[in-house]
Amino acid sequence: MADMQNLVERLERAVGRLEAVSHASDMHCGYGDSAPYVQTFDSLLTGPVAECLKISKEIERDVQKHEEMVHTVLKLEQTLGYSLSMPAASRQ
Repeated sequence: MADMQNLVERLERAVGRLEAVSHASDMHCGYGDSAPYVQTFDSLLTGPVAECLKISKEIERDVQKHEEMVHTVLKLEQTLGYSLSMPAASRQ
């Protein structure tokens, strides 16, 4: 029974600490300040990710054209593969 009482007391202390941390975190965010990891994530989105999106829009047509060329080459290779897989007599 003493073990159970000790466990309950430890649990109550842990919950108390979690609540204190939670309230401190709520107060911190209430002033408009963001946690460092949020600021880092925001800078990632407004920096490299935004730049990548901008570049992808600029090269959209080039990428599409390249994809079409690759598709054409693969289709030609597919046709060649079918041709080579047939017996020599039927290829003529």
